[in-house]
Amino acid sequence: MRQLRVALRLTEENIRSKRTEQAHLEEQVRTLQSRLQLSPVVEERYKALTRDYETALQFYNELLGKKESEMSTDLERRQEGEQFGVMDAPTFLPNRAFRTV
Repeated sequence: MRQLRVALRLTEENIRSKRTEQAHLEEQVRTLQSRLQLSPVVEERYKALTRDYETALQFYNELLGKKESEMSTDLERRQEGEQFGVMDAPTFLPNRAFRTV
């Protein structure tokens, strides 16, 4: 009888241990399932962020192109104003002699 009671207690402890392990595993399964359910939501958020980034980048590149064009036009205008030309050609007088010092 004593051996059966000891065996029964060991079996009951084993059952409690297995139930605790089962509860822990079920909790892990619930956690993983919730992550899987959130996956499409996270993917949609990522797509929205990526789309917003691409839009902002395209807008930035357009503004940069306009600014570069304005700077190029401004530079061309300034260079046109800075061009020098000879208005009156120098006249050399061949009859005059130069003195060397």
